This record gives sequence, structure tokens and C-alpha cells, in this order.
Amino acid sequence: MLTRRGLIGCAAAVFAAGRLRDASAAESLAASRKAAPLPGCPDPAGWQLVFSDEFDGDKLDADKWQCEAGSPGHIQSSRWPENIVVKDGCCRLLTRKEKRGGKEWTSGHFWTRSFAPRYGFFECRMKTGGAAGLNNAFWLMADGKKDDGKKFEIDICESHFPDKVNTNLHWWGGEHWAKSFQWKAPFNLSTRFHTLGLEWTQDELLWYFDGKQVRRQEHAICRSPARVRFSTAVMPWAGKITDALDGTSMIVDYVRVWQRK
Repeated sequence: MLTRRGLIGCAAAVFAAGRLRDASAAESLAASRKAAPLPGCPDPAGWQLVFSDEFDGDKLDADKWQCEAGSPGHIQSSRWPENIVVKDGCCRLLTRKEKRGGKEWTSGHFWTRSFAPRYGFFECRMKTGGAAGLNNAFWLMADGKKDDGKKFEIDICESHFPDKVNTNLHWWGGEHWAKSFQWKAPFNLSTRFHTLGLEWTQDELLWYFDGKQVRRQEHAICRSPARVRFSTAVMPWAGKITDALDGTSMIVDYVRVWQRK
């Protein structure tokens, strides 16, 4: 259902870091509702909202999402539904130092249960967890098998404290192929919310950060339906892992998906 917040299209505020550092979540969300649409985002007249979650309840909507419960082998955290907390109009993916699933850390991962679009504009507003060693991800993955040529992954953003932003395209066609682009933000990503976007067409991918295009990539592989995902993972690739990670969260304000009319 298109909510009042959905009607403002890609509305999101670019706040002064100092203000957000001291502001409550409620104050931050109230301010974001008043913001003007960012440049580069879809014109509401040419697009229709086909999926959204404003995380206004007190738990993750089980009709929209499903959660990982287990211990993937390629990271240093196991991932559980208990690490996903919805409150104050946001969804938090909590990182905890606790032994579970054969790992020393726990984190979170959830994805759309039945919604798996092909093409569109994907946007979320999120804040990176405030410690090194955590991969904070907003991404898409197709349901194909690794040997059928239909399985791919589009990382709209994999952010690492304090200032690294990664955008990646992965494809499995018998062998793994990847094309990545990393850039360094001129500010601390954990001190305020940022708006992340991707326009996915049949032949092209366009990444956005706070309404500005940061990458453009032609492709001939991302042509199958894909699910929307959010996850955190403890891994040394994201920086030195220390006890400072314990209790930190990646925070998602909203997620919205549009398709052309």
C-alpha cells in the first residue's frame, strides 16, 4: 500500500552530522518525512511504488520478510532472527559478541519472502554500524543455481566503518565472476543516515548515494527476478575485529521499490 511517506518518492534528508549524532531516532524520522525528493531518484509521475516497508511496527513483518537462522561458513558471525529488532520506526541488525552456531559473534540477515522483482528502482535509508569489522549490506540476489547462468548478486551498498562504500556485481555461470567499485566517503558513515539507490534495467545498473549517481555499469546478465536483502556480517575484510563491535547496529529507516508504469 502506498503510504503518505511513500508518496514523497525518494524523500530523505541529508542532515548535519552533529545534529544526527545527538538526535533521537524519532526526531530523525520526523525530519526525514519533511525532506524534498533527492535528485536522480524516480519521478513519481513515471513510476509506481510496488513494495515498501517503513518499519513502523514492533517486529519484522513476517508476511514480507524471512530471516536467516544459522551459521554461514564464509563469515565470522552466525545470523539469527533475534538479532533483528524493529522499534522507533527503524529496523536494527544487532551485532553481539556471543558464542552461537560455532561462531564467536552473531549478526542478522533477512530478505523478501515472496517479492522478487525484475528491474526497477530500489532505495533504502540506512546508517552504518559504528565499528570496524562489520559488513553492512543492502543487496539483491536472484534465486538461480550457480550453474544455470541465472544466479547473480547486486550489492547496492556494502559499507564499512568509518568511510568505505562498496558496490559489487557478482555472477555465477559455472565460475564466479565479479566486478567491484569502492570509494571513500569524506565523512563518517555511522554518524547519520544515508539514502542508497539502484536503478536496474535490462541492460544497465545505476548506483546512487544520497541522490547522486556514483556508478554506472552495463550488463547482460541480471535478467532474472531477485529478492531484496539486508544483512550484517562480521569479517576481517571489513576491518579489524574488536570488542567495539559488540552492541553496534546497522539501522534501516525504510526500503522502497518502484517500477516504471
